[in-house]
Amino acid sequence: MKKNVKTGVRKKYLNKSYDERIEILREEILVLEKLKEIHEYFKLVRWSRNSYIVEMRKIFATKLFFENDLSYSEIGRVLCKDHSTIIHLLTINSSIKVEKEVFENYKDWMNSNVYPKSYYTSVPNEFADNGHASELNYRLVKLYIKDEN
Repeated sequence: MKKNVKTGVRKKYLNKSYDERIEILREEILVLEKLKEIHEYFKLVRWSRNSYIVEMRKIFATKLFFENDLSYSEIGRVLCKDHSTIIHLLTINSSIKVEKEVFENYKDWMNSNVYPKSYYTSVPNEFADNGHASELNYRLVKLYIKDEN
């Protein structure tokens, strides 16, 4: 018995007329144009893996998943990451300090073309064995944007 398999055709196009398929593609184009700015930002920071950038990716992955009904692969293409990274992002917990800082500032960072680069500092801590503990901080770094001219 031969299976009725439609290869190369996405499920959302099955049983749709040609005009309906064109309309679906037009809607996809509008979504992609809306997400281009986000993609361009994350393309420039794709190799950065510090806690602040990861939290930014998590915020956008969550928004794209719930607001735009995108698949993990589509979200991965927007954020310049693999779909498995997106699945992992949606399950991790960040420090409350990082979550709060990123949530309050990520839009300003994107608009200013900067990204947070994390570093650790030593701070006195009476509960630590050596009297000091590490504290995560960040500084903003200007994005390197290649001149297209």
